[in-house]
Amino acid sequence: NVTGVQTCALPISSERRYRGVAGALLDATGPGDVIVIGSRSHGGFAGLLVGSTAVQVATHAQTPVVIVHTPGSRSRGYDPDGPILVGIDGTALSDAALEFALVLGAQLHRPVQAVHTWTLPPVELVPPSVITDAEVDAIRQDQERLAAESVAGWQEMFPDVTVRSEEHTSELQSRFGIS
Repeated sequence: NVTGVQTCALPISSERRYRGVAGALLDATGPGDVIVIGSRSHGGFAGLLVGSTAVQVATHAQTPVVIVHTPGSRSRGYDPDGPILVGIDGTALSDAALEFALVLGAQLHRPVQAVHTWTLPPVELVPPSVITDAEVDAIRQDQERLAAESVAGWQEMFPDVTVRSEEHTSELQSRFGIS
């Protein structure tokens, strides 16, 4: 039951497949499909051994994937009325993901939060002493510009959806004093 969405009669079918869950879901999808999968939030050692079906599907799907957590699940800070979160990186695929999130946001009457995360080169390749503060500032400005450009223009196309963008560095960037 999702607030703000009208229900309608949709055809529902089922079939039996003798294969792992993730593979069966991926085999059953085609162009234009959207995979919606629940997450039971198994974690810890058991989650490492069996792997997460939701993660496997999201990693290998050629179509959009929506992972639904149930209220009361172990996911941190779950809010059924919260924003739709979408990762952006300035690529055409990222634009398609942002458009999908905005369409979903318009249908569900929810804001969209676009997040761009970036990191500096690994220490093994470029030691911290090699990158100057000015270079770090230039990289940050480039990433902030990329995040802003990625969401520019979308608000006009989806005037009923609030779009917020954020850019973050990796937690490992603390060694450079970047937050």
